[in-house]
Amino acid sequence: RVAATCFLQTGVFLPSATLDGMICDIIERLERDYFPLCPGMVQRAFSSVARSRRGLTDEELMSLAGASRLLWSNFWWDCHDLLDGSQTLVNFHHPALDDQVVARYMPTEEDRQKVTMQIATYFENRPLTFRKAEEYPWCLAANAAFWVQTAQPSEYKHIWRRLKDTITNMDTFLILYCDEYVSDLHDYWHAMEGVYDPVDEYVSALEGHHGKSAMAGETERIVPV
Repeated sequence: RVAATCFLQTGVFLPSATLDGMICDIIERLERDYFPLCPGMVQRAFSSVARSRRGLTDEELMSLAGASRLLWSNFWWDCHDLLDGSQTLVNFHHPALDDQVVARYMPTEEDRQKVTMQIATYFENRPLTFRKAEEYPWCLAANAAFWVQTAQPSEYKHIWRRLKDTITNMDTFLILYCDEYVSDLHDYWHAMEGVYDPVDEYVSALEGHHGKSAMAGETERIVPV
């Protein structure tokens, strides 16, 4: 089906007899077509999907790929048999594409972590939304879990600090403290066990939040416990 669809779109039969080979041929064709228009766009788009938590929205993916709206619309049409946009988040249609993207663009764990942090940086600079609360801490946790494996104990707090600061932000916490995401909070604190104490950190965060709210004249929030 992949080969037939590519032929209908490009008028060129793909010579590869295996699924992996056909996927590589399609990626190479996309790179040739789009590199003159936006160098690296294909790599950034596919790598971002592969390293996201459960996929990315169309808008997020377009921004991470560095594409204009018009160029992205054309790319999306050319990839509609590879990318699944039927749900809120865009994902690969087939796990074989995920495997080929990782092998082609991110052969080492350092390569994969670099893309993870590119996604994290994108969300770090975005306003707080449910999507940010879902994706951003997860990226930070995945990156920290990798680097802590080879770190010295004295470096643990530094490695985990961004995640700790993120989930003790009261606005982020209030989004995560719900049935859908509360298990994420448990997982993050479990990963930081012995490095940061959640009780101490939330007490400190609440005191700081209360002080800022009082200075700004805000109404005190009730935080569920």
